[in-house]
Parts: sequence; structure tokens; C-alpha cells
Amino acid sequence: MSLHTSSKREAEKRAGRLQYGHLPQLLQAVVDKPKTPLSDIWKEYSSTAAYRALKPSSLESKIAAWMDFERNIGIKYADDLSPAICAKYLEKIIKETSSSTGRHRRTTLSSIWSEIAHRFPGLSNPWKDLPKTHSEGASRHTGAFTPAQVSSILKALRLRDGNWLGMVLISLHTGLRLKDVVYLRHEQAANGVLVVLPAKTERKGRSVHIPIHPSIQGYFHAGEGFLWPEEVERYEKSRQYHGIAFASILKDIGIKSDAKNRCGFHSLRATFITEMEKAGVERRSIQSAVGHRSGQQTAEYSDLRMTAEEASKINYNIAKP
Repeated sequence: MSLHTSSKREAEKRAGRLQYGHLPQLLQAVVDKPKTPLSDIWKEYSSTAAYRALKPSSLESKIAAWMDFERNIGIKYADDLSPAICAKYLEKIIKETSSSTGRHRRTTLSSIWSEIAHRFPGLSNPWKDLPKTHSEGASRHTGAFTPAQVSSILKALRLRDGNWLGMVLISLHTGLRLKDVVYLRHEQAANGVLVVLPAKTERKGRSVHIPIHPSIQGYFHAGEGFLWPEEVERYEKSRQYHGIAFASILKDIGIKSDAKNRCGFHSLRATFITEMEKAGVERRSIQSAVGHRSGQQTAEYSDLRMTAEEASKINYNIAKP
């Protein structure tokens, strides 16, 4: 055996003795390591640059998500949080609300862990690579309003001050989501067509082109600027404001929402799709207007349980703004 090989093996043995000689101490250090309270996770996150860069509405949403998580997760220490516990928590969220709320909650909490996990030795991100959760309500979309409900909503809004009537009418005739309606600008309407880059697909740069219905033409004027600057200000202060306000409007006229029968501003989008299909508009055209990637996605929003006779009686009684 060469001297070089012998020396190499001896060095490896010494290294092994040093490594394993400290193993009991290393194991004991792990055992003695104090657990990290969940409150410390949020405290650490609130000191990061990412936290300070949050917009007021995003901050409010993140605080609400964390408070619900800490209150309902069922553990006190971050060290005890496992992927299985995370999955169970998200399943409960989805069952009580919707799959989109569950996805948003998972993304929110995962971003918090990703931001601060490296500051706590041994703390991993249990939200990363979490298996998809399933529940009976996971694929359920908000249903369309019936003609009677639409009539009741418009009647109630005509008696209210503010911009709600205009926002609802525009969504009913374009299928735009709440945020896109709130941020509408006059210059987006030209030659009878409304061109919008939906917030949901903004990063992909996919604009939608929607013919402007005569009933909403009066809301768009020459020039530039937001249709409702005050609504933009309210939305930026709190992303929950308009959703809560519209839910209150629906409640006042007897339209209830729960986990099994959800309704809200997004129901106006489903109503638009349903009405277009009943009017005989091709699904491809509807798909293009609402920005869906597939006809199947558009079909999931449609609610065609009404008869042809009922559809012929639909009348929103829409007056010019």
C-alpha cells in the first residue's frame, strides 16, 4: 500500500472521529432547542422589507389571513407545523368558502414563511410543494343571478346614492370583474369598444375587447381619467370594502350567500355569460370577451336552468345613466 493512500485513509478516520464524536452534543442541541411560537413568525415578518413594501390593501389582506391562520390552525409553535396540518387547514377553508380563497390563503402564508424561514435555524416552509387539496366545493363557481334578482338589485341601487348602479350595470353588460370595473378609465372606450387589460391576466398581457352596450355608453366620456376616482381610493385602502358593501346590498334585498350558494359581485360576471349564451352568442365570442382560455372554463360560469319562455321575459328595465 502506498504511503499516500495510507495517509489519506488515516485522515479520513480522524475526520470521522471528529464528526461522530460531536454527534451526541449535536443531537442534544436539537432536543434542547426552544420552539418558535407562531407569534414570533409574524413579528419577524413584520420587520422585513417585503412587509414594509406592501400596499395598504395587501397589508390588510395579509394581516387578516395570518390572524385567521393563527386562531384556527390548532398549534402554538411553528416547529410543529407540518404539511399534513397545513393541508387540513386549507381543506377547512375551501369547504367553508371557496377553492380560490384556499389558494389565496396558501399563497399568502407560504410567502410569509419563505421570507423569514432562513432566520430560524431548522425551520422549513411546510407550505412549499404542498399537495393539492380537495373538497366537494373546490370547483364550484359563483352562480348567476336570476332575472328577478337582477331586477331587485337594480331597483334597490336606483334608490341609493353613489356609483353602485353604474358599476353593476357595466359588469352586467361586460362581464368584468370587480377590480377591473373599479379601475375603468374613460380612454379605454373608443369607437364603441371597451379595451381592458384584466388585472388577473395583466402579467400575460392579454387584453379583452368588449362591444359597449347602449345602456352603459353614457358612463364613458371624452378625455382621460378614472370613471370613479373615489372608488379607486376606497379600493386601494381596502380590497375588501366593495365586496363587503355589495354583500350588504344583497342582504338588504333578501339575497343570501353561504358556502353552498355563494353570490356576490362576481355573480354579475356569471350573469353576463349566461345571458349571452341564452341570446345565442357563440361561446368562442363570449370566451374572448371575458378572457377565458377555454370554452369549458366559460361553460362553468353559465347557468342555463331557466326555460326559453322565462328567458324571453327578461327585462332589466335599464334607464340611461
